[in-house]
Amino acid sequence: MIPTKTLANGLEIPQVGLGLFLMTDVDESRVCYQTCRRSGLSPL
Repeated sequence: MIPTKTLANGLEIPQVGLGLFLMTDVDESRVCYQTCRRSGLSPL
């Protein structure tokens, strides 16, 4: 079973790869991107 994360708008998104979530809105994507950069991972 794939872990999912529920966004504020009620949308559920699947977890992918190294603990990252497929992002469906810009703010979440930006946070993910910054986190990826900070940890040395390349963002999806």
